[in-house]
Amino acid sequence: MRTIVWPCLAAMAAACSAATAQSALQSIDALDALVQNALAQNGGTMSAQPIDRRLRLQRCAGPVAVSGPELGAMVLRCPLSAWRIRVPLVAPASAPQRESGPAPAPAAPHAVPHASLIPNLIPNLIPNLIRRGDQVQIVLMGRNFMVRSIGIADQDGGVGQRIRVRNERRTEILTGMVQNDGSVIISGIN
Repeated sequence: MRTIVWPCLAAMAAACSAATAQSALQSIDALDALVQNALAQNGGTMSAQPIDRRLRLQRCAGPVAVSGPELGAMVLRCPLSAWRIRVPLVAPASAPQRESGPAPAPAAPHAVPHASLIPNLIPNLIPNLIRRGDQVQIVLMGRNFMVRSIGIADQDGGVGQRIRVRNERRTEILTGMVQNDGSVIISGIN
């Protein structure tokens, strides 16, 4: 009888442990629903890719913050558990295609008024607009040109602060100034 009882108890303990571990994880279905509700409130013109079911996040003890769309993604944050994920957005299949013709003129970069006056001496007073690991728009500006690209922030930074960024395709590190629209401008390139 002993040989039967111990394996049964071990199996029950393992099942109980697995159930407890599952309840300590955030529901991916609930996160998907949050993203869809936020997109519906924003007009519903975009849809989000499903969140990877293999993702294991600690259950958020408070409300999950949803922001976006920004740079083609919705951002989900749990301030209490310190996790953050980006959910890529996709354009609807029925979106009208732009007719061929001249390309629209690029939008002028948004300049921060008095960006040079924002003190780097008091970094704690400037809230972080960009966090390390965020996808950011990099704007390279020279005397006669402007190039836009997508990159990854290597450090946190607020409006007017200089941060390190890296292009997605290269490992070269660039330093630029955070703008109020969340882009990073790198100037002085000839």
